[in-house]
Amino acid sequence: MLDAIKKVSLRTRLVMLAAFALIALLIALFVAWRLARATESFVIRQADASLHTAARDLARALQAHPKGYQSIGEIASSTRDLRERTAGARPVAAGGATLCSLRGSTRTPHSDHS
Repeated sequence: MLDAIKKVSLRTRLVMLAAFALIALLIALFVAWRLARATESFVIRQADASLHTAARDLARALQAHPKGYQSIGEIASSTRDLRERTAGARPVAAGGATLCSLRGSTRTPHSDHS
């Protein structure tokens, strides 16, 4: 194999080397693009989960105190109560705990959109 390469002219060897370098660069760009896409998808899923968690927490707070909080002490006590209630809750699949699962409902989280 080396004898065959040695018999080829210098110009041909340089062209082959440039072609291999170009192919390696294209493969590296493709891998980087796929990695960026995967990272972007992960970030979007994380942001979606965080948004659902914040909405769930806000809904719980509004349900517990429909008129709002009167003092900072109420906020601290309601947070403590919430931690005590959810400490014994069973873990839920990806997407976090839902209000239905914490109440013990048998409905799926997306079955009721009201």
